[in-house]
Amino acid sequence: MKKLVALILALSMIFALAACGGSNQEGSTSNGLQSAAENFSDELTTDESRPISSETNRYANIRIALPSAANNLQPYSLRDAGIDPVIMNIYETLFEQYSVDDLRPRLATGYEDVDDLHCNVTLYDYIYDTAGNQIKASDVVFSYQLFIDSGYAYGDVADYVEKLEALDDYTVQFTWKQPVESLTAYGVIFCLPYIVSEASYKSRDFANDPVGSGPYKLKEYITGAYTVLEANDNYWQKPELIAGRAGRNVQTIRYDVVGDAAMRLIALQNGTASYCSLDDSTLGDFIAGGKYDGQYTLIRQYQTQNQYLAPNLSEESWMSNMDFRLAVYYAIDTEAMAIAMGENTYFPCTVDVAPAIPDYQKSWDEPRDDYYFKYDPALAREYLAKSGYDGSKIIVLSGSFAMKKAQAEMVKTFLDAIGINTELSILENAVLQEELADPKNWDINIGSQISDTTVAEKLFKEFSISYGKVEGLNYCFLNDPVLEQMLQECISREGYSVEKMTEILNYVTDNAYSYGTLNSVTYFAYSPCYASLVYTYGGGNLVPGACSYYMD
Repeated sequence: MKKLVALILALSMIFALAACGGSNQEGSTSNGLQSAAENFSDELTTDESRPISSETNRYANIRIALPSAANNLQPYSLRDAGIDPVIMNIYETLFEQYSVDDLRPRLATGYEDVDDLHCNVTLYDYIYDTAGNQIKASDVVFSYQLFIDSGYAYGDVADYVEKLEALDDYTVQFTWKQPVESLTAYGVIFCLPYIVSEASYKSRDFANDPVGSGPYKLKEYITGAYTVLEANDNYWQKPELIAGRAGRNVQTIRYDVVGDAAMRLIALQNGTASYCSLDDSTLGDFIAGGKYDGQYTLIRQYQTQNQYLAPNLSEESWMSNMDFRLAVYYAIDTEAMAIAMGENTYFPCTVDVAPAIPDYQKSWDEPRDDYYFKYDPALAREYLAKSGYDGSKIIVLSGSFAMKKAQAEMVKTFLDAIGINTELSILENAVLQEELADPKNWDINIGSQISDTTVAEKLFKEFSISYGKVEGLNYCFLNDPVLEQMLQECISREGYSVEKMTEILNYVTDNAYSYGTLNSVTYFAYSPCYASLVYTYGGGNLVPGACSYYMD
């Protein structure tokens, strides 16, 4: 509660400064994101003049502090934040994903769509795990069945995979339940399930003593404490064909479980961790003038979830009036919201999409003449007058998370300032979902949407009638055939394109169907030993073996 009050007080101070001339004129607010953020880079710049690690000249060891434990090393259990960063080094998938339509060989050399219901995947004919067992097509069939039986084969795997069959030693045929039209399906189906040898799996305890074909093998594992991996010197792949995330540029990787954020920071300082996330309370120590200035490489990593205002577009709500929606949007200063929420953690959206989603386009950040780039209370009041608003109560709906509540409070403050009669409704999630299904119960919802794969998927989930709570209407009680057709095309394998995503975003903005408000970013301090950083698709996990390191 104290934090929430502090946020509202911060927003009140921003209003006070604006009234006293401490901010720019109403038509445009100065950018409040400053100081610490300017000391961080989006990418690490490699100094090519220095000696750098390689497959044949490995960095000795790297230590990583994880916030949660790997309670087992099973490839077919829940892959949470403690397990997945570890086992991805041991096991391999058929392909590696680099974009929504770019799948590159890992265990498989390629795939061929035979017809609408069949796809053949061809394997390399020389894959071996660290126990010496060859992996063939029958092992792929075995592995996928384990994955499906585990209960974690959700989404596209469950929707499309009917069965697998080994046509010969190195060809696997996938039979689909229905034609694969989903844009994300092949990325999930081919790049998520790990492949193991049936012989190895049946002869040992994979939860504690796993064997995979990956570039690293298990050296030591203490449940709930640490895991030590060692480079697989007998890795099966030919040097010239090693996949981008299958590098062995470090000899030993140790993952320690360090649940407390303060202890992870101490681990970074004493050399028992090679990187650590930072928050507002610690950022100042690492930037120019701080006590650790120049000692670490500072990197920022954007998140794949953004916050947005969802309007109730049914006839039950004033938000169905476009002039009223524009009044609401122009009345909200997202830069001030970012400052109040945490000036180094949040920043305003330029579209209703998070910039960390892999196919986000930087061109979407270019200035436009719309509410994303213009906070203008005077213009908001003009739109409010045009709308014919009669002073009716406008309900701002929010979940009970502190961040959501704080945003709802700030939205209310902005709307009250231009004469909109607002009331907050803060609810636990189960009740919130019930309220959202009834258009009479809310006008504006503080929403959020995440996607680790593609902007097209994010837009589809937010705006398509496929995800609505009322048949034939989307989440905001809208049925716009033009928008729905664009969404259906863009989410398909044949219709996907950057141009189509841009068209949808422009259409949504032109019609004021949503207002993306805040994106978030996490800051990291890395040991200066890193020469390059490599992450899994979507930026989820650091791949330490594929990173490069300075050897001097």
